[in-house]
Amino acid sequence: MIQKEKERGKISPFFVMEMLQIANERQSKGEDILHLEFGEPHVSPPKRVICAAQERIKSDSLGYTDSVGLPELRSAIADYCNKTYHSAIKKEQVVITPGSSGSFILSFLALFKIGSLVAHAVPGYPAHANIISALGLKPFPIVVGPETNYQPTVEHLKKLKNNISGIIITSPSNPTGGILEMNDLKDIISFCKKRNIWIISDEIYHGISFHKKAISVLDIVDISNEKIVVINGFSKYFAMPGWRLGWSILPKNLIETFKNLAQNFFISAPTLSQYAAIQAFNSLNDFGKNVALYKRNRDFLLKELTRIGFKEIFKPQGAFYLYLNVSHLTNNSTLFCMRMLNEIGVAVAPGIDFDPFEGKKFIRIAFSRPLRDIKAAIKRIKNWKLIKEKMAGKK
Repeated sequence: MIQKEKERGKISPFFVMEMLQIANERQSKGEDILHLEFGEPHVSPPKRVICAAQERIKSDSLGYTDSVGLPELRSAIADYCNKTYHSAIKKEQVVITPGSSGSFILSFLALFKIGSLVAHAVPGYPAHANIISALGLKPFPIVVGPETNYQPTVEHLKKLKNNISGIIITSPSNPTGGILEMNDLKDIISFCKKRNIWIISDEIYHGISFHKKAISVLDIVDISNEKIVVINGFSKYFAMPGWRLGWSILPKNLIETFKNLAQNFFISAPTLSQYAAIQAFNSLNDFGKNVALYKRNRDFLLKELTRIGFKEIFKPQGAFYLYLNVSHLTNNSTLFCMRMLNEIGVAVAPGIDFDPFEGKKFIRIAFSRPLRDIKAAIKRIKNWKLIKEKMAGKK
């Protein structure tokens, strides 16, 4: 038993963070590094958010808040969700956590017994599977592809030979930017309800979509009495990644459980961040402008990568990532990314982080950076000796 407990901590590294650390170390030594490896907005939070933080520092000792979060912030989140998704969420169903990662930890602890199978899409966000493993659960990968927008469908679930206890859905997705269609989401909700399967809907990239709105489970069903948890946060759409603030929206029967877990695991989410985040909901026009910048960056990348000679590029419908097939250039995405960093100073993420099966053929490019950085990176890639040698005659 002791050995098994020790093994829970033996999870895979988050290679994106590894690449960021290496790139930052190189940059600290004076190298000119272009960061396209890490998924965070390059824009600052709105002025109202900054001002609220400054005023709070002057007037408050910043002690703990309620473990489930400031009542004013929980109300603001409930109001925002109700306006955005035409739902009927109550403040009491909202729990604030230190980042959305905190919400995942509480969800996995509250919903599943040790050893339960929790399904997740591959390619997908690596921390999902890693946290599942660390908590004594079993990640169950569902391999998805471009034919379903890199999203799981009910057909995938029908083919499963194992009985899963839960499934994580992420739309828009990381690393592909694929969006789940409404009918597919409805079918998944219906399938899971009939089979007593929990749904954890990771909606951290909601708001960042380029042609049509990503559908939330809240658009479809009142989760108050369902086996569904919705997770979101302030890191992506709200451009507050370092403020470490997330939230869960819960069915009524989980409210007390989450409160007890939060009291013991986190005490409370960062107080200053909570007060500042209230003002994010008074600055929604700013975030729409950010999304327009991400779309511009995406379109530029798609055009220029096609010109270089890359084929069959999946067009992201949301989030701010492009998942690029580089199998004609390498069979080891980690070594490829290191070579790119070493030779041309461009940092990107290896696909093996998101897909242990086929990820060696892919890299992920984050286009949330300023356009000038993306243009500079494309110029370096075009002139890279490896690209010139391998891409000759492939256009």
